[in-house]
Amino acid sequence: MSVQMETTTVPRFVDHTPAPENAGRPADARYRDLEVEIPAGNFPGTAAALDELCATAVVGDTVHLTGPEEELLLAAARLREHGFDDAEIMLTCTTPGSPFTDADLRRVNCCHCRTVFTTTTAVGDSVDCPGCQRSLVVYHHFSRRTASYLAYMPEEKN
Repeated sequence: MSVQMETTTVPRFVDHTPAPENAGRPADARYRDLEVEIPAGNFPGTAAALDELCATAVVGDTVHLTGPEEELLLAAARLREHGFDDAEIMLTCTTPGSPFTDADLRRVNCCHCRTVFTTTTAVGDSVDCPGCQRSLVVYHHFSRRTASYLAYMPEEKN
């Protein structure tokens, strides 16, 4: 069966010749190392800038994002939506007291009410959810999309 380009999900080949400012780079070194500083409270502007960056991205480009935790995670998710791999995204959180800057803190996602909260509870231990007041167990599953550990209420044994 032949491939029909009108119906395939495979993106079309686009010629990415180096821009004039990169003309000095060898032809096989077309990838870029990009740094994006994310301002607090202006994610729509950041999203537009990331969309523009992704329009010219090629395999091998790496992006280093720096900024506050919430915007940083949203920006990383946006890059993943555009096809960036986790190996091509580097994150530096600037929020003091964030789970990314304090090794004792972790973000936990309640699977019952979807509340995401920060706690010092270790994986495998119990914590009370501030949203639904359930006693939860912090599970070892970590979601890159929400940047949090899954927590659930264990079944009671009769």
